[in-house]
Amino acid sequence: MSKQVKLSRPDWDYSQYHRDSWMGWNVTAIMCERDTADVTRLGIESLLRFYPDLPILIIDGGSKDDSLRHLRWLSHCHPNIRIWERGGRNGHGTMLNEGIRGFINTEYILLLDNDIIVRRGGWIEELVEALAESDNTYAIGTLLEVTDKNDGCGEPDGEGDILRYTHPSCSMVKRSMYLTMAPFVEHGAPLVFNMKTAKQRGYNVAYYPIDKYVAHLSGASWIEPYRPVWKDDMGVNSRPFITFLAGKDTDINPLVTQDNRDFEIILTGEWTKAKVHIFGHGSYDVTNDLYAIRFRVHGEYICRLRVTPGVIKDTLVSEVKMLLENTGYPDEFKYAGMHFIKRSLWQQRECLS
Repeated sequence: MSKQVKLSRPDWDYSQYHRDSWMGWNVTAIMCERDTADVTRLGIESLLRFYPDLPILIIDGGSKDDSLRHLRWLSHCHPNIRIWERGGRNGHGTMLNEGIRGFINTEYILLLDNDIIVRRGGWIEELVEALAESDNTYAIGTLLEVTDKNDGCGEPDGEGDILRYTHPSCSMVKRSMYLTMAPFVEHGAPLVFNMKTAKQRGYNVAYYPIDKYVAHLSGASWIEPYRPVWKDDMGVNSRPFITFLAGKDTDINPLVTQDNRDFEIILTGEWTKAKVHIFGHGSYDVTNDLYAIRFRVHGEYICRLRVTPGVIKDTLVSEVKMLLENTGYPDEFKYAGMHFIKRSLWQQRECLS
């Protein structure tokens, strides 16, 4: 009689493999942002869903909104994301140049605007491959043909006036060549003098059909006082920072006047009483009203409201964010009589009790 073997499912962790793989690509993405919390969050989340391990440098140019606080949380969650809190009100070109020279050591640099939505994967690898194949190719990406004699401002005056210009919204350059050329500067076309140097030296500036892979809003961070925004979320899951759980009889009116809207309110589910087995963790006797909603909750932190929550200050969400930032984002904590817990821990513990 054959021996009976209990069916099991292995629990593999590929995280280190992916980190090593992307370090092998020798590429870093660089992005600048300022006062555009919603656009930046969509852009970063859209990139991470296809390239979760890509090294990313985000430069904040003195934001006064909530975007910097969210970026700090991202860098806490993702070791591949670095934030440079530069401050100041300089333009795109200066910030890119300083970031490249001071914070990036990889050979390939992916220039990204913060209002880029990545719709498909596979293109970053092809940009790297194209640059690696030719010692004479300096840049590749979204390609414009602009005027040379008028420093990129306007249409070319005939074929002899054409300057091939890779747009910083989404393109890639070689760092070793960049450091020997005119830097990115304050300008309506911040790469123009850099591209003029490339032309003078006979370097190839190549085209790639970026528009097949990404969408570009154009100008979200640098146009004032009017700022273009996306009409919807473009299918990108941008998580709220806090999910408040409310029962059917819970009074949620105290949350209506919050000065920071980075939260969602989810109703607790139907009562569940069952034995469940979680692969790799063991068996549980579930008796609660959370199990049914454990994968529908999106907040980074979860807080269950009492039936009558009492006095909730209008600044609660903002104060919780500041507290987390100053305490290193603990797994759980109490504030203003409320209990907050990280989503992953909530799913593993609270929902299985």
